[in-house]
Amino acid sequence: MDVVINGVGKTYPDGTEVLRNVDLTIGSGEGVVLLGANGCGKSTLLRCMLGLETLSQGTISLGGQSVSQLKGRQLRQLRSQIGSVFQQFNLVGNLSVFQNVLFGRLGNDGLLRSLNLTCSQENRERAMYCLDRVGLAQFAAKRTDSLSGGQQQRVAIARMLMQDVRIVFADEPVASLDPKAGREVMDLLFEVVHEHKLTVVCVLHQLELANEYAQRLVGLKAGRVVLDLPPNKASKAELAALYDREIDSAELLNGTEGACYAN
Repeated sequence: MDVVINGVGKTYPDGTEVLRNVDLTIGSGEGVVLLGANGCGKSTLLRCMLGLETLSQGTISLGGQSVSQLKGRQLRQLRSQIGSVFQQFNLVGNLSVFQNVLFGRLGNDGLLRSLNLTCSQENRERAMYCLDRVGLAQFAAKRTDSLSGGQQQRVAIARMLMQDVRIVFADEPVASLDPKAGREVMDLLFEVVHEHKLTVVCVLHQLELANEYAQRLVGLKAGRVVLDLPPNKASKAELAALYDREIDSAELLNGTEGACYAN
């Protein structure tokens, strides 16, 4: 599923202009990482793509369908093809891991048919396949809030697989995890993305991870796109300019730059 963003602007009621005339095209199956300093607009842009923010101007289309113009059943149909992985896992902690994965069918099957006791045998088998794919089949019956942060993010990825999506939006998916768990989650997420030929748009604040996983780096500054390059073409100076500070080689290797947090 491709993404086409034309002339997008976002201004909040208090007059704060977060996005300014953003133009961006992301091809089907492409992996893009959004970078930029705190307040640059990258998470707002992601929320606009998800349809969680109303545009002040411009258009966003996913797979040729306008996010802002669709209503009712058509909008629900489009959203059923969109997966999301956030810093907050958005899981129901007091329910089982298995049930949380079944909720991946909520947009397609409705609440009743997504519940453990009433779902189809086909969905039960698929949920177990998704859990096995993320290495958590043995935890299916456990309460989700009993798992570690990295394991919970794996459950979120399994739920996304259950949803059978065409595009994935990930907003700081490893920000709350330790480096080892974070890398394991990134490895898994991008393995799944490549296996299923999904489009992925990911907000990150670790330059090392961005350089390693992205096909394209898109940098925002003051609500505008100021960088759009493959990782191996983006210079240290261009990356540093996103944050108004110098970035040394150690930061590029270790992902320790402190200025780059989302919004």
